[in-house]
Amino acid sequence: MAGDGVTTLAKGDLVGFDVASDDVYSTNDVKIYGHVNNGTMQVSNNAIKGFAGEYEDGALLTYYSSKADLLKETNPKYAPVSEDVQVIYVDAENDTIASEVGVVHDGISSKVNFVAVYEDDDNSKSVIAIFVADDSNMAQ
Repeated sequence: MAGDGVTTLAKGDLVGFDVASDDVYSTNDVKIYGHVNNGTMQVSNNAIKGFAGEYEDGALLTYYSSKADLLKETNPKYAPVSEDVQVIYVDAENDTIASEVGVVHDGISSKVNFVAVYEDDDNSKSVIAIFVADDSNMAQ
């Protein structure tokens, strides 16, 4: 994660890149948005993670920093969502793409269930991509 001390790709990292016309990529072309370290999902400073409470496609993501806040619906945080948002469902345990399960956390797992990325890596803009764990455990 540029500026966050993670500079080498590892299995299970959440990454983003623009498709190159020649299919040749340099290190600077790939951005690491999420990296699991000691069982905890770490995110770059241009991404957010959390427990998704409500999701309005193309409008708003309401999320919480902890499972306790999610269950009590206290201390909500809000992120505007682009109408062109890409939602990527992942099987974090097997590092594969998963079937659509919805963005909202299941309320059972104590791990975060999403990592979201801002447009132009600018947290004053809208979320353009959301990685969602199919079992509400992004840090497997």
